[in-house]
Amino acid sequence: MCVLLPLANRIEPFILGVPFLLFWIVLWMILSSIVLLIVYILDPTNKGSEFE
Repeated sequence: MCVLLPLANRIEPFILGVPFLLFWIVLWMILSSIVLLIVYILDPTNKGSEFE
């Protein structure tokens, strides 16, 4: 992936008003946060009281 970043590091095309590379990085930051939240919610060790 890191080898291909210079190919994607262009001003055009714009997606939602930002360059593609910035959109791609922000998209994966948001998606990874959502996935981690889902894993946290579904993890059985997180059930119960937080203060024990």
